Order: sequence, then structure tokens, then C-alpha cells
Amino acid sequence: MLQQKLIDFIQSGHTLSKADMDLIVQYFEPVLFPKNRIIEEEGKVPKYLYYIVSGYLRLFYYNETGDEITTHINCPPGFLPPTSLL
Repeated sequence: MLQQKLIDFIQSGHTLSKADMDLIVQYFEPVLFPKNRIIEEEGKVPKYLYYIVSGYLRLFYYNETGDEITTHINCPPGFLPPTSLL
């Protein structure tokens, strides 16, 4: 279960109660994205908080000449900071 990886990550620095773990299982829905998939579009408010279990996530934008400019690379495990999407 992918939620267990999130629980293990949090418990590496904090203690979680059974109720907390149950909430994680209830509210964190595992999703899988194929490589090179754009998951959030420019100019829109992000809908989700992402916890990366495996793979890498890259944030980028296109500059005025059309070049891709990478602003953030996230490797697992960890959350994608929501402010980095704005």
C-alpha cells in the first residue's frame, strides 16, 4: 500500500496515532503518472498536494523565447512544496 510509505516517512520524525494513520489511508489517494506527463498546468491553482514515492518530478516553465526553464526537481521520498507550483 502506497499510503504506508507516506506513514513511514512521517513516522521517521514524528509519532502518529492509529487515528492519524487511518486519516492518511482515508484521504491520501495513490495515483500513478506515466513519464513526461504534465500533472498541473501553468496559471492554474494546484488541486492536490503531491507526495513523491518513486520517480522524479520536475517543475518548469517556458521563457519568452520558448526554452524550457527548470525551477525545481523533486526526488523521492518527499512532498512537492505547494508554493513551488504557483
